[in-house]
Amino acid sequence: MPEQPGAGGGAALRGAFRAYATGVAIATAEVEGRRVGVLVSSLVSVSVAPPVVSISLSDASFAAQEVLAGDRIAIHMLTGADRELADWFARPRPAADEPEWLDTIAGEARLATHGPVLSGSVDDRVRAGSATVVFVTVDRVDEPLDDDPLALVHVDRHWHLVPRRVTEE
Repeated sequence: MPEQPGAGGGAALRGAFRAYATGVAIATAEVEGRRVGVLVSSLVSVSVAPPVVSISLSDASFAAQEVLAGDRIAIHMLTGADRELADWFARPRPAADEPEWLDTIAGEARLATHGPVLSGSVDDRVRAGSATVVFVTVDRVDEPLDDDPLALVHVDRHWHLVPRRVTEE
């Protein structure tokens, strides 16, 4: 059997994905009356009928473990205008300095973001290595607050802004 090229393992996987551009979102939940959230770059559209998305949450993140305890999750798809909020959720948080939370129906934690927000019920949680994949059935999609022309993406541990719409010449 021929030898397989390349290195394997977690370090190689991290290196490969470090150069892979992903959209940026924040998943939030209300747990025991507290609003919690975590930055995610692993949002995937799983199905449109019924509308189901998934996110992957790391075991190493305390914030992710808090969000995992929620029965409903709101997923805020970020735009370039949300860069400071992405920074806040990407770093260890001080007790003060909370982001702006919106008043919503009980059981749902919402942030003041500029992109679309997907809200839904957690259907399943599947352990996968050092993470948990969460499947959410989306029952509401709130349109963007404005028409921000830039998307926020993550590549090589940095934020980048790219056009949200491609125009053909």
